[in-house]
Amino acid sequence: MRVNRRRGAFLLSFGIAYAGIGYSYAVAQSSPGRAVALSFITDHLSIHWLGVPWLVAGVVAIVSAFMREPRDRYGYSFLTFVPLLWGGLYLLAWRLHTAPQGWVTWILYSAIAAAPLIVSGMSNPPRSRS
Repeated sequence: MRVNRRRGAFLLSFGIAYAGIGYSYAVAQSSPGRAVALSFITDHLSIHWLGVPWLVAGVVAIVSAFMREPRDRYGYSFLTFVPLLWGGLYLLAWRLHTAPQGWVTWILYSAIAAAPLIVSGMSNPPRSRS
């Protein structure tokens, strides 16, 4: 089984990063700023559970890296959805006044979500005939 060239390499690299983010939430202590910003959720749900979507998206992207178009679309969908969800949480935190700079974090997570959305519309380049 081989990585699906450039599209697969993108999925694999982002998948590893997302899985790492998810794993860090599952095992690491949350920063005080994040705990305060997301207190409207963490009052009801441990912040460790908020890493699960990142971990799932990472695993789906890694598996999708070995699939050809269009079957790799699941990886791109998950890579796009999770940062949009996370950005939405910070936008809501800004509106609830628990994160004064939450709108900036929303912009950053939206930009992260844009990368897989853009790459998902690209095809692998044709194979060279060498």
